[in-house]
Amino acid sequence: MGTTLQYKNDYIKAYIRVTRLGLLNMISTSSADLSGQTFDFVIAGGGTAGLALAVRLSEDQSVTVAVLEAGGDNIDDPTVALPGQYGLAMTNPKVRSISTINFFAWIKPAAGDVAAIEKLGNPGWNWKDYHHYSKKSEKFFPPVQEVAELFPHTYDLDARGTSGPVHYTITPHAHTIDTMVQETCKSLGLRVIDDPYKGEINGTWVASANVDPETWRRSSSASSYLKPHKDRKNLVVLPHALVSRVVFADKAGDDSNDLVAAGVEFIHQGTKHIVNARKEVIMSTGTPVTPKILELSGIGRRDVLDKIGVEVKLELPGVGENLQEHVLFGATYTLDPSVDHQTLDRLLDPEYVKEAKRSIALGKGLMRTGITSYAYFPLSSIKAPSAAKTAELIARDIQEYKSQPGIPPGLSEQLDLQLSPWAMMPFPRCRS
Repeated sequence: MGTTLQYKNDYIKAYIRVTRLGLLNMISTSSADLSGQTFDFVIAGGGTAGLALAVRLSEDQSVTVAVLEAGGDNIDDPTVALPGQYGLAMTNPKVRSISTINFFAWIKPAAGDVAAIEKLGNPGWNWKDYHHYSKKSEKFFPPVQEVAELFPHTYDLDARGTSGPVHYTITPHAHTIDTMVQETCKSLGLRVIDDPYKGEINGTWVASANVDPETWRRSSSASSYLKPHKDRKNLVVLPHALVSRVVFADKAGDDSNDLVAAGVEFIHQGTKHIVNARKEVIMSTGTPVTPKILELSGIGRRDVLDKIGVEVKLELPGVGENLQEHVLFGATYTLDPSVDHQTLDRLLDPEYVKEAKRSIALGKGLMRTGITSYAYFPLSSIKAPSAAKTAELIARDIQEYKSQPGIPPGLSEQLDLQLSPWAMMPFPRCRS
């Protein structure tokens, strides 16, 4: 009887919370909708993962969810939505979510990279589980007839999700150049990957893009997860809200050393506010920003926190360390003018852009294009002596770095896992 009564009381309290929240619009413009309020879940960051989490959590109508997003509401912004304009979003300060500036590339990692996470002590982070759940997020559309007739695309439907919210397909592309790139890579010795979404990406292949072929608009976390549930009463998203630190519960009378997140401080229109979390605070502000917020909250390396005058609440030396970024450089080349290459150079003409934007509404034109050809291969697969020498220098530098004192726990093992594929060299050797 007592259990039943408690259940009813909890349900009534949850109903009252959700009913009160029902007075709000899901995408809010006022900090008053969150400031001083208490939600079951507070999510810092309304990007790729943050919005997916918010929508999944709020499927339970008995809980309330608040999302704080530093960027603006750009769900219907054509700069973000149109595939042919993917470069413009990179320079737009209002666009922050990775799924809205990722060049529309729907890419998955190698199975070995995911398995390495589990080897470092994270049970469940393996390719089998990752592949299963990532497929739940996606819905693959085979290339339209126009695309299929111009290029011999291959794909394995068993490796693709077919009922998830994020739509993706192989977009129209510069098929003449893709043909040259793919044939060149193959002739140099790279193996051709029939479908890069099965855990094997070392080779040459054609990628898909997170574009809905029914509208030829970007399928992002915002448009795919959030927008279809815009009337959900227990979910509030506040754009232009910059999370500055995590707020921890008062430990008065508590002898434990545990830190309990009780909410977050955020800045909206130049004023600081606090929103409280009844159950969990979820940090989803991206690779560079999440460590920054943790450090400002007192979690990280003592020497770093001392320099910025932040009280150390938990000394955790790995926070803010070991960022590894990839190198990007461009290459310019001249094409045979006698061949009708459908490249993005045409979008340099303002009049052509206007026509392309009109055409995309009819499901036609260059504005539907995406980045397609990819080739992944390690230095160990290249026959040139300079490649082997470079690999040796990198391995030596890593070994020297590992020998230094103060390496964060787990980092040495991580570096060993990163070097291991070079040592095994399970790849075909390519001509330079």
